[in-house]
Amino acid sequence: MSQAVPHNSTVLVSNIFTGHFKETLGYRCYRPGGTPDWLLIYTVGGGGLLRYAQQELRTGPGDAIVFSPRAYHHYQTDPAIGRWELLWAHFQPRSHWMDLLDWPRVWPGLMRISVADPSRRRHHAGAFQRMHTLAIGTHRRGQAFAMNALEEILLQLDELHPDAQNNRMDERIRAAMDLLFADMSRPTPIATLARTALLSESRFAHLFKAQTGISPRQFIEQHRMGHARQMLMMSQHSIKQVAAAAGFPSPFYFSLRFKRHTGLSPQAFRRRMQSPPAAAPRTRK
Repeated sequence: MSQAVPHNSTVLVSNIFTGHFKETLGYRCYRPGGTPDWLLIYTVGGGGLLRYAQQELRTGPGDAIVFSPRAYHHYQTDPAIGRWELLWAHFQPRSHWMDLLDWPRVWPGLMRISVADPSRRRHHAGAFQRMHTLAIGTHRRGQAFAMNALEEILLQLDELHPDAQNNRMDERIRAAMDLLFADMSRPTPIATLARTALLSESRFAHLFKAQTGISPRQFIEQHRMGHARQMLMMSQHSIKQVAAAAGFPSPFYFSLRFKRHTGLSPQAFRRRMQSPPAAAPRTRK
């Protein structure tokens, strides 16, 4: 269960869901199964307390943490401090971001990079706030601008990676991803990706999940859905055309999977995203 105080703000926009929380004692989030997306949290002030099994991690100003999909979530305002100001984003990464998300691991599914210099902390806080402002703004391309701002944040944090050159994605997995994203409309069986990586299917699946946090099948569908959302938002292509471009030969099956991912049919999603934006409701994170 998570609790939010009234001055928090959140917004849901296609591939990215952002918020700026100013929490006091009592704020707590517990998700044993995590979420299907990535979660990035940047501490601006105060502190948070995270738990996993018998381990604890305290975050302070300048700490950026990222949870991979389906990772265990258990965090709260640090009782020793009593307040926690955090900027955060749930998101589905672009394909070339996987290297940028290969941070030093704290425990399974949780990684951290810390910003030590006070001036850089302020800079990063400003970058996170800009991303959030873009996400909740009324610009028709706000989602795309927010994703670009998030990519800038990840690039900046990557410069602080303590071993950036030695902690890169396995080239075999990178080769498989390059094949997958060369043509999103083309069905790409797991066996084909495994052959591209010069691995058995079982070894490929194991290594892929170790590198990305999710299975190859989940990764493929998430990114096909991301591609479909972009087309529904930015084009007037028919649902059949969108389904084909996203690698779904059946519009009916595409519509079923799309509704499972978003809670809306493709038609309803397009109407909502192409209608004039309304004030964002406050939402529990």
